[in-house]
Amino acid sequence: MRKPVLGICYGLQSLNVHRKGTLVQHIESSLNHAAGRKVPVAHKVQIDSASKLASIVNSTNQHSPLAIPVNSSHHQSAAVIGDGLRVVAACPEDGIIEAIEGIASDHFVLAVQWHPERSLDDEPSRAIFKSLVEAARARHEELSGEFESARGKD
Repeated sequence: MRKPVLGICYGLQSLNVHRKGTLVQHIESSLNHAAGRKVPVAHKVQIDSASKLASIVNSTNQHSPLAIPVNSSHHQSAAVIGDGLRVVAACPEDGIIEAIEGIASDHFVLAVQWHPERSLDDEPSRAIFKSLVEAARARHEELSGEFESARGKD
C-alpha cells in the first residue's frame, strides 16, 4: 500500500536487513554511539544535501554543509545498504551510517539511527515527525480517492 515509513534506531536496522542489507554487529569507534538517554547530544550527523532528510530538516536549519546534533543509543549500525535504500547521513567523525531513505520519490521511507522522539525540543526532530504526518495525510487522501473511484464503478 506504499504507506509512509519512519524507522528509528532499531527501526533503521530492521528496515535495512528486511531489504537484504547487513549490519555492523558492534561499532568500534572513539565516539560513544551508545550514550543513551543521559546524554542529550552525543555527536553530529552530516546530511546529504540532495536527500529528502535534508529538505525536511533544512527548512529549520539553514547551515551549509548540513550537520545536526543528535542523541545516540546504539551499538550496531547499517553496513551494506539494502535494496531500494540509500545512505543520506553519517557521523562525520567515524563514518557510521546515521540515516537511510528509500530511493522511490513517490514513497516516504526514512530511517534515522538516533532518537528524535527524545529531543522534541529541537526543530529538526519535530520536522522529522511533521514530515511523516504530512506524508501519511497525503497517502490517506490518495487511498481515499482510489477507494471512492472504485466504489463509483460498482
